[in-house]
Amino acid sequence: MNLRSLPRLLLMLCCGAGSAHPFSGLAPVLHIIHGPTHQGSYIHRLRQGATRMRAIASIVSMLLLVFGLQAQCPVDSAVIIIQDITVIPMTDTTTVLNHASVLIENGLITQVGDTASVAVPPDALVIDGTGRYLIPGLADMHAHLLRRDDALLLLANGVTTVCNMHGEPWHVTFRDSLLDGDVELHGARIMAPRLYTTGPIMNFMGHPFFQPPPIQNVQQAQASLWDQDSIGYDFYKPYTYLTNNVFTLLQAHAAGSGRFIKGHGNDWVGAMNVITSDQKCIEHFWGYLPNGALDAAEQALEDSTIASGKWNCPTLIVRWNKEHLDSIRANEPAEVAFACPPFLVANWRNSAQNPQEFANVAEYLALLKRLHDSGAKLMLGTDNVTPYAVAGYAVHRELELFVQAGLTPHQALALATAAPNTFLEECGHAPNAGAVAVGRKADLVLLNADPLDDISNTRSIHGVFGRGAYYPANCLQDLVASAACGITTTAGPVHAEEGILSIRPNPVNDVLHIDDTVLGPDAELLVINGTGQVVLRSGRTSGIDVRSLARGTYYVLAIDEGNTFSSSFIKE
Repeated sequence: MNLRSLPRLLLMLCCGAGSAHPFSGLAPVLHIIHGPTHQGSYIHRLRQGATRMRAIASIVSMLLLVFGLQAQCPVDSAVIIIQDITVIPMTDTTTVLNHASVLIENGLITQVGDTASVAVPPDALVIDGTGRYLIPGLADMHAHLLRRDDALLLLANGVTTVCNMHGEPWHVTFRDSLLDGDVELHGARIMAPRLYTTGPIMNFMGHPFFQPPPIQNVQQAQASLWDQDSIGYDFYKPYTYLTNNVFTLLQAHAAGSGRFIKGHGNDWVGAMNVITSDQKCIEHFWGYLPNGALDAAEQALEDSTIASGKWNCPTLIVRWNKEHLDSIRANEPAEVAFACPPFLVANWRNSAQNPQEFANVAEYLALLKRLHDSGAKLMLGTDNVTPYAVAGYAVHRELELFVQAGLTPHQALALATAAPNTFLEECGHAPNAGAVAVGRKADLVLLNADPLDDISNTRSIHGVFGRGAYYPANCLQDLVASAACGITTTAGPVHAEEGILSIRPNPVNDVLHIDDTVLGPDAELLVINGTGQVVLRSGRTSGIDVRSLARGTYYVLAIDEGNTFSSSFIKE
């Protein structure tokens, strides 16, 4: 039904098709409201009381609401009640509320209770939740918004909170506009997701895909940090290679600024030093499993993680996809149509640039289960710039991997709802979401099937609430269709791979032996001192003479067609 035909429908309802009597079309309606009537008598009866006029007004309002729901995107109502819904509130580890009603007023949840006990306000939009399930909005705490339309993909997949992990000034402007309700995309007002963003990646060599300025010494680091503060980013993001001096400066600056560090582990600083540092969260389980399996060294890292209260954002989908790229390429998911920029999918399809490789997925799944069972702080992220991880859609796959690792569906959901809310609160933000509870913000997902029966049911979305605004399924589908991105056949800059370069001995006095079997013929080797200066340079080699170096800590960095391998060593 087109909204433009609504006046004619109302005229037919009130007057009847071809009837001489006004309101004759209301006879069936009045039968429902007041019982049977006789032709010729209902107009008189209608005039006898204001009650029946109010009944007619209610019916007309209902019709306007029904057809308005189809036309509005989002549905704009200050008061919304979801009735007879199964609520999975995520306020603890077990509670499920059956036949409940949830009342939302001005973007906040004001009542949660049995449907029979929650009154329906007269001006409320009523949503029938029969047979459906309500969960808190999902969070992706390691994402990359490469364009504004990525917010639509996130929203359509039930993601109402996102942390962007390489910030540019437009992300800050976009974040603030979303909070102010000033974002309109493809004709729709967009109220979610709530966006948090790090500053630009801080790395010795920059980054070939995102192209931030390199951070090679404390002077460059300090200038970058001051710039990030003035722009207004939420977090600082260190990457894989920063000198000890720079990492120490970063911690001191963060303590003074009140902002927190959320980023990679650091191959030069070392996994244990990062775990015991002031860095708030480690991405990708970076630095764990140094020998590929649980051993004494790994156990020490895990014990320190628990003791220090360190957060981890595992992004298991990155490793799983790397191990299964050939089968994914052979059966590409439909969501690749939404991966932007256009050359991104061309990169993913290029087996030379992105070969299928062993990524030790089984051990990392076991690591997740061990840490979770030990009470470690964990939350969901996807790193959606990596092969076949598409914004929004990748969240559901990460949840499935959590369950594959041995978590229950409820435990998996907690890492995408309650846990990110706790992390943000610890960092001084006030998300006030992550649960279906009185006083929380109405960031919610309405599902068609029970995610506790099958975590994949988080994909079956009937509607999403972002800051109280309701986006029904047809609205979300239209928005996603508007966000399609053309795919080119020309590849572009690739997401860099980083790895450990095997060296011996360490400490070293004369010749540093290097395992160069991982390097191509055109690889370049750099030896870098503690202040970030390149002190030795070589082509591919199995050994570097370091006798000319003064005592101290150094870093050897191998650059091979955009990929990097590195280690630190001590010169005696």
